Amino acid sequence: VFIREGSIQTVKLPFKVPASTYVANHFDILPLTPSLSGDGRFYILSLSLNQTRLFSCDRESIHEIHIKSGIPVPEGETAPALKASFHGSGDRMDDRKVEMEQFLNELDKQVYSILHADHAPLLIASVDYIHSIYTKVSNYKYIFSEYIKENPDHESSENLHEKGWEIIKDHFGESRKSDINKLNEGLAKGNATSDLLEILTHSETGKVESMFVNENARVWASEKTSGGFEIHDSRKNGDVDLLNKAAKSVIFHGGKIFCRNTEVESDVAAVYRY
Repeated sequence: VFIREGSIQTVKLPFKVPASTYVANHFDILPLTPSLSGDGRFYILSLSLNQTRLFSCDRESIHEIHIKSGIPVPEGETAPALKASFHGSGDRMDDRKVEMEQFLNELDKQVYSILHADHAPLLIASVDYIHSIYTKVSNYKYIFSEYIKENPDHESSENLHEKGWEIIKDHFGESRKSDINKLNEGLAKGNATSDLLEILTHSETGKVESMFVNENARVWASEKTSGGFEIHDSRKNGDVDLLNKAAKSVIFHGGKIFCRNTEVESDVAAVYRY
């Protein structure tokens, strides 16, 4: 539960988190790390002649994001007739392609306005020709190369999630392996660190590309009047958690957050963009 003046928001999670209370001028997002992790978060865009749906997903859950729905069909024609026209010839077919491109271009403006600051892969669910046109007009750089090849009209969100995860799960395994390799290479070459205060400084400037963090750890500290932080062994009145503060900044600047595991010895480590 997140509470601020004039607002109470409840977030349902697909996993258990320890009970805790955090009072500060910012929210505690560290317990959400498994959901925010760069190794399991993706989007599904369900496209058809009748409706469009956008979903935010992780390995355990799927949630719909509202966008305007429906590809316009000219008066007097049905969706199947419009589809058939794409397999015809001549000016009528060209007109339909132009109409489809215009619609999908407008749709992409909506999608891009939601995803533009994100790096999570976008998985398309559609028939071949709609997928081909959308990937051509889209400005989002992280459309996944494979897709759910079917008319998704009658698919539930749960079925789309199951099919989508089956397609994309190997990508996250490779992505995590790649980031672990970058971390190890960076630690050897000076382009990565496990120094929390250094990570905190660079996270606020957008320099951190990816951060590995123990979501169950806490590093309590108070801000010095002269600048910097004084780290405490236990929480004191007015303290903030520096791990949480760094994670918040990394996400704000479009970086990736991974849950630390046995591959990373310290409670926090980060790879720099430059």
